[in-house]
Amino acid sequence: MCKGPTHALSGAVTGTALGLFGLHTTITGTADLAVLTAGFATVSDLDQCGSTAARSFGLLTESLAHVVRRVSGGHRHATHTLVFSIAFAGVAWLAGEWRHCRPAAVILGMILAVGVASGLEALRPGARRHHLRIRWGRRRHHLGILRSDLIAVAAAITVTVTGWDLALVPYAAALGILTHITGDELTKDGCPFFWPITDRKYHLLPSCLRFTTGTWPENLVLTPLLAVTLAWLALWAMGAHLDPAAVRDFAGHLPG
Repeated sequence: MCKGPTHALSGAVTGTALGLFGLHTTITGTADLAVLTAGFATVSDLDQCGSTAARSFGLLTESLAHVVRRVSGGHRHATHTLVFSIAFAGVAWLAGEWRHCRPAAVILGMILAVGVASGLEALRPGARRHHLRIRWGRRRHHLGILRSDLIAVAAAITVTVTGWDLALVPYAAALGILTHITGDELTKDGCPFFWPITDRKYHLLPSCLRFTTGTWPENLVLTPLLAVTLAWLALWAMGAHLDPAAVRDFAGHLPG
């Protein structure tokens, strides 16, 4: 797939579906899973400078993307594989299990912060960065930040310290990466899903239906379809968790 917003939207859909029909979580847990999966569904593109994930924390993540691109072998290579989804989820799980140890807490916090910030960045395309002036010696330096960055850091610290829905993080990490790969396998470039066993790039559609990222099949067909699906799942989630007795009582107090 695709552009960052489409990846994030698809992650929200799969995360909501997993919470509703797979893990049967509470409505709060389903919402948290949707948010986390939406963010992690953009993380694979840290192998490309300028991607949504690379822009999430400005210079910090752009620098990280440069390193990841070199280490992973380029765009749509190691970070777009089954091995990476398992490894990423495994690191998230281990960091959560050992979060009372400072190094593990830092790793968990970084995973959560980048994931949430990237998801928010994807769902707010074109957002302007506000600049903070920082004096260092005799010079003033400018650091581009977004309110979403601060929200992401606050969320990461909260989950790391309190353990709020921490058990959902590995599920969201694995599902987010797999959702990203699935989306990219709809396009003409495909993904080397079973690397390092084979470098063959896999596709989910016949060649006549594959499309290029950012073209009309994505913008006019796939994205609206995902948005409608997410809205339907959200209504399903609210309906599934409503107390019928409370609904009847509320209706009985309505005028007329």
